[in-house]
Amino acid sequence: MEYTFNWNHDFGEIKETPVNLSAEEKNAITALIKLLEAEDEPDRIQNAIFNSAKSNGLQPGGFFKLLYTILMGAPQGPRLGPYVLAMGKQNVLSALERALRKA
Repeated sequence: MEYTFNWNHDFGEIKETPVNLSAEEKNAITALIKLLEAEDEPDRIQNAIFNSAKSNGLQPGGFFKLLYTILMGAPQGPRLGPYVLAMGKQNVLSALERALRKA
């Protein structure tokens, strides 16, 4: 959690990066948005990301990489569960919704 807050302090904004999304990735992001709306705990958010990938036929590692790219413009970063809360869950949800619209 401390790493996330330090990262947020250094880079404190969502740097959305446009990406091309497959149908499976769009479905996984849509599912994740619905799950995130109901979660406020970092570990449960982390699990929601993992489950969204698996339930849509995606490898979790690749899905995490996709989300990092969308939200941070980089293929990796801090744990996403705490990051979502540190950046503001609504800000992250809005960024994911915009990524879906642009794809």
